[in-house]
Amino acid sequence: MRWQNAETAAEYVDRWASGRSTEIARTTADSAETFFLGLRLDSGIDADWSPYAAAVEDFARQGLLQVDGRHLRLTPRGVLLSNEVFAGFIA
Repeated sequence: MRWQNAETAAEYVDRWASGRSTEIARTTADSAETFFLGLRLDSGIDADWSPYAAAVEDFARQGLLQVDGRHLRLTPRGVLLSNEVFAGFIA
């Protein structure tokens, strides 16, 4: 889950003072977002990466991703080039 508070301090105080929630938006992360955010973790992610199979296999060949069954994690080199890796998944 992610949420957004009021944009300004004045709006936040106004919402709080009137008893309304200071949260103005709440959403649930989709599976693609969960996938990319999980890859940012040192431990990586256990996920169904089949929708990205071609990219995963290519990045693994380049030494940017380590693949162990369903578990993916960026290699040390992959961490340095993570923006390029993530861009490759959405290209």
